[in-house]
Amino acid sequence: LLRAAAGDPVLNYLGLSYGTGLGAMYANLFPRNVGRMVLDANLNPAAWTTPDGNLTDFLRQDSDEANAADMTAFLNLCGQASTAACAFSAGTPAATRTKWNTLLRRVREHPVSGYTYADVIASVPLDTVSDWQQGAQALQQLWVASAGSTSAPGAPAPEAAASTSPVYTGQEQAYAVLCSDSPNPRDLNAYAADAKLAYARSAGFGLEWAWTEEPCAQWPGNGAADRYTGPRFAGSTG
Repeated sequence: LLRAAAGDPVLNYLGLSYGTGLGAMYANLFPRNVGRMVLDANLNPAAWTTPDGNLTDFLRQDSDEANAADMTAFLNLCGQASTAACAFSAGTPAATRTKWNTLLRRVREHPVSGYTYADVIASVPLDTVSDWQQGAQALQQLWVASAGSTSAPGAPAPEAAASTSPVYTGQEQAYAVLCSDSPNPRDLNAYAADAKLAYARSAGFGLEWAWTEEPCAQWPGNGAADRYTGPRFAGSTG
């Protein structure tokens, strides 16, 4: 409808992340209407729409393991750099990974200025490399504060909310997509089991991704009954 309204004979499309799923779906439904299409940070359309036991779709796509691998890459690069370039560096990749695990243990036992284990897990914007230095600075502040030093600068201050928000972006918007496009367990107990599995393979990142879609268990309607399940052209399965 948007293509026709614009008077375009074909759809030229740039899709990022979830947008790649939309692009792949469109290309399969209307192949003759596709012009140039770029799909960046591809969603796996098969894992997105195909149930696998009681796994949530993020675990089916191994999002937890991917984030854990990204964090390891971040720590390794940080450990190769000086503290001027990466504030959280401990001098070597191995020492920096150990420092990270120690920080997680400290904050899990004693939250710092309201910052919990979950906050530390999410403190580095792994999907935005240009913000990694800022993430390293936040980790270092938490490291100093968690040690109980009297000279500690304290935990990083939470980001201030924008004074005005011209576009409403409530969480239910994301869940309307997650719970309708992709099958997720309707049994609350399944999420606890998923969290146990995900923690075993990805530690805290597993917990984050396992519980993200828990609201889908009680999402109104028929869940993902109307999701797109194919057909899919060759090469769109992962």
